[in-house]
Amino acid sequence: MRKYFKIQSLSLFLSLFAFACNDITPPQDRRGAQWVFYNTSNSPLVGDTINALCMTSSGELIIATTNGANKLKQSQWLVFRDMINYDTPLGPSRNVLSVTSGKDKSIWFGLAGGGVKRFNPTAQNGEHWTTYNAPTINTNFVYSLTADPSGSVWIGTSSGVTRFILSLSDPTRETWLKYTSGNSPLPDEQIRSAGISPTDNVIWFGTQSHGVVSFDGDLVWGIDQPNDAPFPIVAMSFGNLGDIWFATFADWAYRYVLKTYEWSHYADTTGFKDNFVNAVAAAPNGAVWFGTNKGLVRLQNNQYATFTRANSQVPSDTIKALAIDIDEDLWIGTTNGIAEFNEAGTK
Repeated sequence: MRKYFKIQSLSLFLSLFAFACNDITPPQDRRGAQWVFYNTSNSPLVGDTINALCMTSSGELIIATTNGANKLKQSQWLVFRDMINYDTPLGPSRNVLSVTSGKDKSIWFGLAGGGVKRFNPTAQNGEHWTTYNAPTINTNFVYSLTADPSGSVWIGTSSGVTRFILSLSDPTRETWLKYTSGNSPLPDEQIRSAGISPTDNVIWFGTQSHGVVSFDGDLVWGIDQPNDAPFPIVAMSFGNLGDIWFATFADWAYRYVLKTYEWSHYADTTGFKDNFVNAVAAAPNGAVWFGTNKGLVRLQNNQYATFTRANSQVPSDTIKALAIDIDEDLWIGTTNGIAEFNEAGTK
């Protein structure tokens, strides 16, 4: 049963942007190979173990690795390594668990014990890097990040969520809010995934053991759980039919239909052999991709197809992250670098 909650109102200000394009000549469709690979040997990629991928609205791919991060657009690479450094009890680290891009074009890096770092290329004072640690944020372990159209950045930590609110009138003014079990339905545990619904800008959080929690950013909270199953929800993707796909730790994947609040469990042990699903990506053509510890799985027209090192060119059977770009190329983050895949040829 779905439950709703209301808390004290917080006004959100949305800006509307008009976009114009004067070039009426369609771009030339130049297709490449089905598979393209990037690793630390053949590219500026800073680490071969990929933790997360973020595709921005402007077509930039942000890559989180265990050794820093990259930004890639049209074969141009940007490296984030030295400024990612932070100290842990075990020594220096550059382990980036999550990434997102803010409305002001800033890039946010969620770290495994180092809090969150923000890179703002348009900073007026020249201070492009800022580090935020507890108690500004809930904890220093940041598992998930997402940014909404209003300018807020949502930070999923090991104990609840922190919200950064960007002032549209004064970029130097920052507002921080914390959400825990004391003021919201969010549990005081790991928030492993977060995302913004493209249809209504509702924020969704995948928790460690309490299902999913949604929030409209102002008043209304909702909580739901598939069959009351207490499995960690580690990734999510929004489909083009008004549904949300959730990847779980040890319970395969679920589809949640927003109109009917209905859950469907996807656990085909023949075509979908691994119940540890690290990533999910819903494509515009209706296909849904799952990254597992035993290969890449595609579900399309109720048929499964599995891509492994034994039957394809995927560089590793351990798929950690997925993203789809505007050309519908699939980006696959593995423990052995990144693959770009499109059966019709990569763009």
